Amino acid sequence: MTHRRAVLATAAVLLACARPFPPPGGEAIRTPPLIIATTPEPLSAVSPSNEPVVFRFDRTLSERGITDASAIISPNTGEARVERRGSSLRVRVVGGWRPDIVYRVVLLPGLRDRFNNESREPAELVFSTGPEIPPAAIAGLALERITGAPAEGVLVEATSRVDSLVYLTVPDSGAFFALQHLGVGSYDVRAYQDRNRSKTLDPGEGSSRSTVLTVNRATDTLTTVLSIVPWDTVPARIESVQAVDSLHIRVTTDDYIEPDNLIESAEVSLFTLPDSAPVPGNLRVLTTATFDSLRAAADSARAAADSARADTTRVDTAAAQPRPQARPPRAPGQRQVPGRRPGAAAARDTEQVLPVREFVIIPSAPLVPGGSYQLRVESLVNISGVARGGGRRDFTVPERADTTSTIPAPARRGG
Repeated sequence: MTHRRAVLATAAVLLACARPFPPPGGEAIRTPPLIIATTPEPLSAVSPSNEPVVFRFDRTLSERGITDASAIISPNTGEARVERRGSSLRVRVVGGWRPDIVYRVVLLPGLRDRFNNESREPAELVFSTGPEIPPAAIAGLALERITGAPAEGVLVEATSRVDSLVYLTVPDSGAFFALQHLGVGSYDVRAYQDRNRSKTLDPGEGSSRSTVLTVNRATDTLTTVLSIVPWDTVPARIESVQAVDSLHIRVTTDDYIEPDNLIESAEVSLFTLPDSAPVPGNLRVLTTATFDSLRAAADSARAAADSARADTTRVDTAAAQPRPQARPPRAPGQRQVPGRRPGAAAARDTEQVLPVREFVIIPSAPLVPGGSYQLRVESLVNISGVARGGGRRDFTVPERADTTSTIPAPARRGG
């Protein structure tokens, strides 16, 4: 019995010390590998050298998917070399760690253990080869311009205008990024879809516009939103035109357009068919959202006016009815906005206005029901900045088209 207990105790110790595989009948590990130590320590100062930085994990890593592109060195003073050794990941920089630089070594998501558990967020190590580590940072969101969703596979870079060093990072799964521990000076900041992990913007990769941000003090934290637009070299074209009624023409394009660019740049003209005579008067261009909002407001105002007129024709029976008790006054701060849920206003007010592929044209006078027309659109600029888009499309107004507009005319500007 004593010998049996000793064997069981020894087995328990062995299982507790190392478990490269789950015990028979036990639950498999389902959490991603975690970093338990680094060399050097975070935020420490070290001498310039060719030694690797080391990330130690809580378990053995899989070799699958680990390449030199698995790590980003910021600032980018040389190519990264990544090596796995059991539960450790070693990262070197070609040419060694240079003096007088604050380095950030970022491990990209996708590291796996032997149970195929995968890291979902980036991890980093910050250390210095000389200078004091400043707290200044540039932070923000990297979003898909078309959908407003978090951009995936994106690299964010900030190029210093002082020494041309390029600082790099990747957003987390919620689109948040932070370029931390930056020196004082101006930076050109942009984001792009680094599909081939070349750490440079290549043809075919979507990107944001470059924006200049200036760190004036070591304690500054600057924020920005970087909107990724697809790579594109083809102008936007008119895909379809439909006259819903005599004062409402809906136009669809084959590419996305910024709402402001649409209103300011689009040149539209209308011609009768078959004689191609110009239709006189101005053509008003609205986004579909603006048009729908104006129409809903006009319909609501018209319904209220109809209700008020109906009330004046009713027999006044107020004298024969008991007067309702007056409602108690609302407490301060309790006024409700019609159509808004409590707490929802702030969320909606901060939403991005997304690009559009559809807009509305309103002629100054009703079109002829059953008449044929040609719409010509020029000077469309898509979200990638490609200009000279547009096109021509023929359309026919419905035979029984509504010729009564509920959309108010735009206010005249003072001369």
